[in-house]
Amino acid sequence: MKWNDSWVVRGAFVFVSLLIVVLGFRIQQLKDLVDELRPHPRVGTWAPPYAMSTLDGQPVIFGKPRKRYQVFYFFNPNCPACKTAESQVAGLHRRISRQDGPAEMFGVSAAPTAALEAYRAEGRGEYPLLLLDPRKMASLFQVHAA
Repeated sequence: MKWNDSWVVRGAFVFVSLLIVVLGFRIQQLKDLVDELRPHPRVGTWAPPYAMSTLDGQPVIFGKPRKRYQVFYFFNPNCPACKTAESQVAGLHRRISRQDGPAEMFGVSAAPTAALEAYRAEGRGEYPLLLLDPRKMASLFQVHAA
């Protein structure tokens, strides 16, 4: 009797194959569970009230909009993707923040003040800019500065 033709080898092969399939399925379930538990930005939820001021010194209270909604654009002034998206974000700001518009929009960053001022000097960030401590940003909005 050859070892390769043995029913034991075939059975072991089938068992190991099934075990790999089951483990792969369970690993995917675990990844999905970890993704659910990991903090995500809370899109569309109410912001907790938090007083601060814009880069220009205007007082703002998160969670207490002067209009119907507040829109926060979280960005990093050194991020190439943020710079590329700036024209679309500025267009969105113009549409939603007009005099009779339903929302006010703010750019929120954890970057140093000098970086935000340089961003504004480049002609970017025509919306009010807010500087927020990275820890506060994470705790209030589940957004993590990179």
